Amino acid sequence: MSELGLLAIALAGISAFWALVAPRHAATGRAAAAAIIVLAMVPWYGPNRMLVGVVYLGVLGVLALALMRQGTGAQAVPFAAAALIISTGISEAWGFGAETFALIAVQSICLILAAIAFRVSGRNNDATPVRAYLFLIPIEFVLAVLEQLRIIGPVWLREETALYQNIAVRVNGLLPDLTGRSIGTFSHPILLGVFAAAGLVLAIVSFVRSGRRAASAVLVLLAGTTLVLSGTRSAAAAAVAAIAVMFALAPGRMRPLRILFGLIVSVAAVFSNQILPRLGLADVEDSVSYVHRTEVLRSIPDLLRRPFENVLFGSGSSSVTELFAMRIVQGYGDYEFFDNQYVRTLAIAGIVGLGLLLLAILRGWMLGNMTSRALLVTSVVMMASFDALTWTFSFLVLVMGISGSLATSTRKKPTSPENPKVQSTMLSSRGQARTQAPQRRT
Repeated sequence: MSELGLLAIALAGISAFWALVAPRHAATGRAAAAAIIVLAMVPWYGPNRMLVGVVYLGVLGVLALALMRQGTGAQAVPFAAAALIISTGISEAWGFGAETFALIAVQSICLILAAIAFRVSGRNNDATPVRAYLFLIPIEFVLAVLEQLRIIGPVWLREETALYQNIAVRVNGLLPDLTGRSIGTFSHPILLGVFAAAGLVLAIVSFVRSGRRAASAVLVLLAGTTLVLSGTRSAAAAAVAAIAVMFALAPGRMRPLRILFGLIVSVAAVFSNQILPRLGLADVEDSVSYVHRTEVLRSIPDLLRRPFENVLFGSGSSSVTELFAMRIVQGYGDYEFFDNQYVRTLAIAGIVGLGLLLLAILRGWMLGNMTSRALLVTSVVMMASFDALTWTFSFLVLVMGISGSLATSTRKKPTSPENPKVQSTMLSSRGQARTQAPQRRT
């Protein structure tokens, strides 16, 4: 394990301790925040499987303890999100050994508890989870820049191959003149792109709603730069779509930003012939990634010709290699990954699993506010470009979008539930005011 890996684990441990020592009324918000930090620092792929299991058990314990301390009831469970998480967990673990099944079970429970914590903190107007996400933006930015300067390598290596060890091999799809694609703590540049796209959305919301405009503007700049350093074109498209939806749903005070965004998009459209080649987007249709994703989409009719039980419930993640070998699913060359979560879900979880995914998206849109819907759009676009639900952090971003409204600013309450004396004093003073008011009118 590298020194950077140890530092990532140390930050994860500090955040977990910070959540454990929280006052009861703040426990859920801090636990949700700690989950975001820990799952960003210790990704699903890259670290040792034993380490991942121990860390995820820790996250599970922190979330469970916080929810019990705050007395969360069954009404706080986002059932559509929970059904999607359970269905995805079963289909991903099906056909593998007990160790994989246990690890995915712990991951699934963590995500369900996180969904409940996001909903509870949103209802309590607790913005701690969003603030924790914003806290990570400068950290990932610094790591991404240091990778570009070749001062450090990846924090976690997913594989011992040149693709992951040498940044120059990972050509940046947004700015080819850069050294390559940064990874940060996520062990893959696409995940860093997902993080940065969602972070950009949250930073813009913070800029509009926070009193600290200068700090929020810096976060917007850092998140946007990190997105470029990740070289993830699909994440850039997801960010643009999410920002467009956010401005469409925005209140009147965001009108200046809405106009500015429209002008930027308009100028980019007019000068697209000069801008797109510079960003490496002129030949997207000829790229391997585009050809592969197109071929995978063309496999949908063949997936629907499988035996009835496979069409309905899928054939599990263990069947992926067989599906590609039998040419039921086809991609570019010998690639054996979907790069499309919707098609992957249809393959391994069937129509039932895909229906639960779409139901969770629809339900999340209905329950959410502007912020959570913008995150949801980010996830919806990203799921069309990679297997998002096979990575915990991108799954977590989707969970943030489908669990209900997200608070972006904490409203201070006049009384604390742990100080009943203050509350009784205020109530008595209000009662005196009511009895005295008629005397003043006579």
